[in-house]
Amino acid sequence: KLAESAKAGMLAVVGTTDYDVKKADGTKMPFGWIGYEHTDYKFRPASYETAYETGDVVGIVAGGNIEVYAILDGSQTIVAGDLLADAGNGMLVKYNPECTTADTKTTAPLPPVAKALEGKVTAENVTARIHVASLI
Repeated sequence: KLAESAKAGMLAVVGTTDYDVKKADGTKMPFGWIGYEHTDYKFRPASYETAYETGDVVGIVAGGNIEVYAILDGSQTIVAGDLLADAGNGMLVKYNPECTTADTKTTAPLPPVAKALEGKVTAENVTARIHVASLI
């Protein structure tokens, strides 16, 4: 059950109980991705760009090397092969092993969770969808 509003393609972490999930917030390692096709029709929004509502039962997609259309956080350019990490809001940022809090928007760097599969994606002050291979 979703503990807060979130979109398909966002990173997921366990919520306050074992039965709740929420979008990743940068405080713990994500265990999967909030899915769309794997969610029951009665909870699925009209499109994958529409957010799920709090309380919806969502499908979680997990596994190394599965392909996901994730969400890239704004103001960055990613090229194929770049490693991506949790941005602290369910979205992705370019992974930097020597990152600071400002780089990742989190309090501590987490390991990469995906690898970019697309040629070049630029998100300028907005979010953008990006085709990735999951590492989680």
